[in-house]
Amino acid sequence: MKIFLVGNTAWSMYNFRLEVIRTLIAHHHDVTVLAPTDAWSEKLVAEGIPYIPVEMDNKGTSPGKDLGLYRRLYRLYKQHRPDLIFHYTIKPNIFGSLAAAACGIQSIACVTGAGTVFIKHSWVTRVVRGLLRIALRFPRQVWFLNADDRNLFASYGLVKKNKIRLLPGEGIDTGKFSVERKVDSHGPMTFLYLGRLLWDKGIGEYVEAARQIKKDHPQVVFRMLGFLDAQNPSAVPRSAIEEWSREGLIEYLGVTDEVSSVIREADCVVLPSYREGIPRSILEASAMGKPVIATDVPGCREVVEHAVTGYLCQPRSATDLRQSMERMIAMNEERRRAMGSAGRQKMADTFDIRRIITYYLEVIPSPGSSPVVAES
Repeated sequence: MKIFLVGNTAWSMYNFRLEVIRTLIAHHHDVTVLAPTDAWSEKLVAEGIPYIPVEMDNKGTSPGKDLGLYRRLYRLYKQHRPDLIFHYTIKPNIFGSLAAAACGIQSIACVTGAGTVFIKHSWVTRVVRGLLRIALRFPRQVWFLNADDRNLFASYGLVKKNKIRLLPGEGIDTGKFSVERKVDSHGPMTFLYLGRLLWDKGIGEYVEAARQIKKDHPQVVFRMLGFLDAQNPSAVPRSAIEEWSREGLIEYLGVTDEVSSVIREADCVVLPSYREGIPRSILEASAMGKPVIATDVPGCREVVEHAVTGYLCQPRSATDLRQSMERMIAMNEERRRAMGSAGRQKMADTFDIRRIITYYLEVIPSPGSSPVVAES
């Protein structure tokens, strides 16, 4: 089959879905990725994966630009006539699903997280919900990564229940992300925030908790790894990162292709996010045997088992986050390793990428048959 995978960044297609793409190609399917050009576009091409650049205003609210996205996707779908299209994230889910329907092509919408559409309430979010309600009538299935997002979309009437399918995230390669110990196991306690530098990810709470902890534990290290998403309205300005670094509150590590080497040198990975789909950062950390502190919100609570694989704290509360961090600091290394081992086992049992790949193979028919997507 000719299959398109359409996302809002080449970065996410490479980092989150590469094993899925490799498997589909190994099963003799013709797979093409459509996404805006970024630093990871060349990596897709280097993998031998056909790639079509698509201009997309990911965070903007211009009707003209969004109509332009619809037209671009419609022309590409009409020209290439794929048999099945997978759409990821809000704008591809809306405008890609509409374009596929207009071309008579079957599609699947993958809701990777509710994001600001449900965190914030404004005329823009009302418009987006209205567009989702229209667009999600057309895909054969709508995939969700956690039950909270599934229930939320259903409660707003954005998707029919018979189209819904719940996946255990987008998967983690537990072979690639394996248990590794710190080079200096006797070094200072080190926390790591891993992800985009957005206020909605709880960056402010992370820094405030660090400020409070350093009063009593000045030796504790707080690191951040992730790119500055300047186009996002929730983006943390570079000036704030620089100021926190000057104060000695955090170490900003920038970005890297060797994420596992940074996770290895952490004692605990922290994600104080306000809402997630299934966060990749704590999947990776847990797969590497690191205990995790995250907020008790959709997406995070599916990954972290409180007091077993890490701690869940209250969202938007630097105080509660600090208390969870202090419990981790007070814990002996043996107990932290036990938490990490439990997290590693949870990744193998629930989130291994091989489990996710089966969902794709189930909805892609054998050559010569028509696509059949089971309703559930």
